[in-house]
Amino acid sequence: MRVIRIIFHIFLIVILFNNKLTQGAYLKQNYISFDQQKCQQFDGTQGSTMGCTVQGFIASPNQSQTFLFVLYNPLSFSVIDTNLIVNSQCTVANKCSYAFNAPGLGKTFYNQKKSITKQTDGVQYEYIAGGDPFIQGTYVSDIIKFSSNDQSILMNFISVSTFGLASYIADGVISLSRGNSNNIFVEGYNQEKLISPKFMFGATFNSFRLNFNQEFNFENSPSIQTYSNDQWNVQIAGINFGDDDVLAVTHFQTFNVNTVQQIQVPYSLAIYIQNKYPKYFENNEYWQIRNCFQCSCLDDFPDITIYTSEYAFTFKMADLTYVNQQYCNMYISSSNFVFGLEQLISFGIVFNPLDGSLQFTQNVKTMNHLSISNFYPIMVLASTALLLLILILFKFELKLITIKDEFEFYKKLM
Repeated sequence: MRVIRIIFHIFLIVILFNNKLTQGAYLKQNYISFDQQKCQQFDGTQGSTMGCTVQGFIASPNQSQTFLFVLYNPLSFSVIDTNLIVNSQCTVANKCSYAFNAPGLGKTFYNQKKSITKQTDGVQYEYIAGGDPFIQGTYVSDIIKFSSNDQSILMNFISVSTFGLASYIADGVISLSRGNSNNIFVEGYNQEKLISPKFMFGATFNSFRLNFNQEFNFENSPSIQTYSNDQWNVQIAGINFGDDDVLAVTHFQTFNVNTVQQIQVPYSLAIYIQNKYPKYFENNEYWQIRNCFQCSCLDDFPDITIYTSEYAFTFKMADLTYVNQQYCNMYISSSNFVFGLEQLISFGIVFNPLDGSLQFTQNVKTMNHLSISNFYPIMVLASTALLLLILILFKFELKLITIKDEFEFYKKLM
């Protein structure tokens, strides 16, 4: 009987453990694939950024919804940094210019009246531009799905009833920006629907991927905190152009991580390069490298290395240029360095919106720091030396006391 009881207990433990792992909480899906034809560049308030749309579902019963995933605000107005879902009141009241101007677009408006899972606290949001309401809406939460047969995530967003856009962007915006406190992956993680809040970009043939719901275990790649609370940016510790230290030249001593097509060089550093190699440059707004047919002269330029507290990134001049009609041009930023889509993928950048950190997991050099384990022997030796010094001083003090007592004794005899 004892053996049977033991087997029965083991059987119960296995069942309980298995139930804990498969409570039906976690999503099965761990990536979203975007067709490149459904990706476009936007000129937002923090510079150009790319966004991609995918078809998903919102509310219960399921309503088809087009979601635009962006890393930065795609709008040219400094609206609140959160998720936006356009509701059906937009078309009823003709309060959405883009839907009125292009009725063939915007067919997936959120009908919040039909949702049995919608939650709201009644808080209103309004953004005024040019004296008129540009965005009006209500803070709402409702469930969303990336596929109809998967688990749902309860997402916080603004249910938009007025949208002053003249051109179509999407009927729903899911912001993955650093400043969005309602990041969908953080919310999914807190609801135990995702195994991790992290995400990472990738690419396959003719498609662009957003990887999520994975552990992303890269123990040899240190995490580095963003410099700002509202941008995916990293502080720069040093910049070398060949043997020249050009950190002071760049002025903006951070680099941004964005979804622009390619890395962009600060305007001030481009001026420095132009002055150093005058035979290849002329003052022009397109930053064409002269006498360099199809970028054939780039071996004459040294590498650029960017240092942070944890990483070193080395770029050749070919990484910073592109060919346009047989002319060689540089990618220029009006402010700081911008790492683009190619760097997101080639460096294997992992975003952690929960703590605002980044990891660069491949094709980069990690800075060598003295491991904390190396300090243990040093601490032991230092402690031993300190103890010996204390004993010596104590013994010396006792000896002084003895000598003093003997002196007093002989003084009395005399």
